[in-house]
Amino acid sequence: MKILAFRPYKKLRDYDLLIEIHNTFDFMRAQDAYSDETLQRCSQLIREAKFRGISCSKENLYHRILYK
Repeated sequence: MKILAFRPYKKLRDYDLLIEIHNTFDFMRAQDAYSDETLQRCSQLIREAKFRGISCSKENLYHRILYK
């Protein structure tokens, strides 16, 4: 039996996918919303980024972690 992979963020461009990932994690950090639904959404976003081989530059990553 073949397992089908559902990729809800398949049609997003790479830049839009990174923005969506940052917005989701910012929302989780601000609201302390660690429900199953948000964690599932995060795992889908990360899985899509890994599938595409997308990485964030270190400068952008440091800026988002330290200054926001």
